[in-house]
Amino acid sequence: MSDHNRYHPYINAGSAIRNRVAETPATCDRLENASTITSSAQTSIATPRPILDTTPSRAARTLESLDSILAGFRPRHMAKDTSPSKQSVSSADSGILDINADPEVIDLRKQLKDARREAREQKMKLERRVADMELTQNTQTAQLNEATHRIESLEADRKLLMKKEATAVTELDNALKQASAARDSYEKTISILRRENVEVKESSSFRISEYEATTSDLRFTNQQLAESVATLQRRVSEMEPELNTMVSARQQDRAEFIQLQAELMEARHAVTNATMSSKDDQSIGVLQKQLHDQIVHIQKLEATNKQLQDDNASFRIHRENIERLHEENARLEAQLALMNDLRKRCAELEVEVAKLQGEKLRWTTFLEKQDNTGMDSPYALSKELAKNRMEIVILKDRIGEHGAKMKAKDQYISQLEHQAHEFDSKLRQVEEQYISELRTSKRLERASAFAQRETEVLREQLKSYDMEEANLTLNYDAVKSERIKSLEAMIDEYRQRIIQLESPSDEGTHRSGRSISTSVIEKQSAELALELRQVQKALDDLRTENTLLVKQVDAADDQIQLLETAIGRGEYNRGTTKVLQLRNNPESEEFAIRQSTLQALQGENQSLRDRLADRGDAGLPIASFKALEAEREKLQKDLTKSETKLLRLRTAYQAKATEYREAVFKYLGYKVDLGDEGIRFAPLHGDINEPCIQISNDGTGIRVLKGDQTRAGEVDGMILRWVKEQKSIPGFFASWILDLLQRHRRTT
Repeated sequence: MSDHNRYHPYINAGSAIRNRVAETPATCDRLENASTITSSAQTSIATPRPILDTTPSRAARTLESLDSILAGFRPRHMAKDTSPSKQSVSSADSGILDINADPEVIDLRKQLKDARREAREQKMKLERRVADMELTQNTQTAQLNEATHRIESLEADRKLLMKKEATAVTELDNALKQASAARDSYEKTISILRRENVEVKESSSFRISEYEATTSDLRFTNQQLAESVATLQRRVSEMEPELNTMVSARQQDRAEFIQLQAELMEARHAVTNATMSSKDDQSIGVLQKQLHDQIVHIQKLEATNKQLQDDNASFRIHRENIERLHEENARLEAQLALMNDLRKRCAELEVEVAKLQGEKLRWTTFLEKQDNTGMDSPYALSKELAKNRMEIVILKDRIGEHGAKMKAKDQYISQLEHQAHEFDSKLRQVEEQYISELRTSKRLERASAFAQRETEVLREQLKSYDMEEANLTLNYDAVKSERIKSLEAMIDEYRQRIIQLESPSDEGTHRSGRSISTSVIEKQSAELALELRQVQKALDDLRTENTLLVKQVDAADDQIQLLETAIGRGEYNRGTTKVLQLRNNPESEEFAIRQSTLQALQGENQSLRDRLADRGDAGLPIASFKALEAEREKLQKDLTKSETKLLRLRTAYQAKATEYREAVFKYLGYKVDLGDEGIRFAPLHGDINEPCIQISNDGTGIRVLKGDQTRAGEVDGMILRWVKEQKSIPGFFASWILDLLQRHRRTT
């Protein structure tokens, strides 16, 4: 059929739209294009996409154009429009056949209905597939999240295992470090004990020499005291009869003195009586002569009495000295008894020292062998043996703890493996359940789609009946019966076509869904298998490390047993003990100093003993002068060292003080001077007339020095405001420097 334009005879008033009716081949081509687009849409649905493109397709646009073409057709019995435009159109198309009887229009309507129905079916299929794919996507997302969570949990477990393993390795390293530290401390203790042994030897020899010197001094002093006691006893025994004679003579003289005093009193009474009643001058002269003789005799007696009193006082002093000598003699006798005890103790100590020296000699010969352990005393050996035994017990406890931890880790690893197997079985069950549910949902969807399609077909039949009843008036029954037959044939044809189309579509959908689920499951399974391999690899590494640790523990046990046996045997451990000796080490220097001091003291002591034995002239021996000279030289060296040290400290202090002042001047803006009266601060940004302040050393006073009086008054105001009122010296310094900066900015 040739191409030509047809215009609808019943066009609306004032409308300029021309409805062009296409030919049948063109319509068929459009329908084929629509079916092609639909099939392409089905193919696109088969691919997994989270969001489907809902833009209008070519088939939908074709259906809209067909709707616009057929929308203007009206039945023949409708009233004609009397408008001039429609009358002209009607008159122009009066020769055209009725549009309802045109077979092309009928065929076009059928194709239009088929296209609409197919479009609706395809749209419903697309919507269902989109919903199905969204559901599948949500399910797969949930499964992916679950698998991710499981992987994260496995990763956390792996990290925990690695952390525990690292902790175990750290603990083992700490144990080894502690063992090495204990070995170092053992070596340090051995060196300290050696030094202490040397010091004890030196101190014991020095004390023995001091004891011998003290013993000899005490013996000599005891002899002198014994001699002085004997001399004093002889003098006391010689002076006792003389003292008794003098005491008796003094008593007699005192009695005579008393008697003479009585006679003198009688003579005085007689003289007075004689002077009063005397008649003879000659008798008076005789009496006076007798009186003079008596007075002279009395004076002699008084002098003798005074001398006797002096002798008595001196005898009293001698008696006190004698008593003190008796007490000193008793004390010296006690010291002599103590010296006898000390002599006995000294003999015992000499025997003990001889025994100890013999034992020391034996230990020295034993420890100087090539296979000793570097220890110089049996006490150190027993102490080290006990210490090593304690360390062995501690290491065994740690080995037991590590074994328990490794067993716990093995159990935890087996639990993780069991959980991994359970997760794999659950995953397979979930996959099987998902596949079965997917098949069931597909069957239900196909049944639902078939029912909906039948419903749509019946609705379209009813609509076609209504249209035929409304449009077709001639040959209604024949046309209706033919129409019914054609519809029934069309329904059967479409059912077969739907069955033919649904089978590959369902198979494709099922295949696509199955491929999607299978690909996702395969991907997740691959990831889980990779994770499982990593966990298995980590597990193998842990087991390998566990085996190595067990081997190390066994080797440590063997080494401990060997060391214990070696220590018990007294072998020399060349791997842990190193004997180093420097020519000028501090220990040897100190020993040399002590030895020289001891020799000097021994020489001085010997010279003093010689002088005491020879009882030579007074004065110090030459050895004492030499010792004093050596001590003076030592003190001079110490003084020189202290002066050098003090000079270095003073230099360092001056350098630090200068650095401090420069830092304060650079960063805080004040020049600091330390004086006897206090600390003086001069600002950096001040001019020549700017005053400076001085703070006393005890921090109790602050005053302004020099500078302009006006500026000094301002600074005093700042001090009053900040220091007196606010109690803040840093605030004063800050305000002062800010004020100077503002002044400097204003001037510049």
